[in-house]
Amino acid sequence: MPDQTCASCRRTMTPRHRHQANTGIMPHYARGLCGTCYHREKRAGRLDQWPTRSVLFEVYVADLEWLVQTGESPEQWPTRLGTTAAALAKALYRHGRPDLARKVDRIAKRERGARR
Repeated sequence: MPDQTCASCRRTMTPRHRHQANTGIMPHYARGLCGTCYHREKRAGRLDQWPTRSVLFEVYVADLEWLVQTGESPEQWPTRLGTTAAALAKALYRHGRPDLARKVDRIAKRERGARR
């Protein structure tokens, strides 16, 4: 996940595994929120106002199905969706779309082999 802004406070966020303390950049927590905003919304009982990634994934799959229908090659799917082949394959497997995941997984394996 590249750096992005918190959906609530608009501060720059970075993935938690890349976060470094005292940089002024907040770690991403969940639902597009930084840790501070996530916990504030949770305490206030308003987390349901922020969409989960699974809701966003449904839109993602709709976009992917459109790419398939328009004849876009599987090699182009990750680029067009703004992700990597490995991340796309993993998400498709996780959300019950192994038919599409297998096509993307082959591309991810080729990419991993090319980097070695």
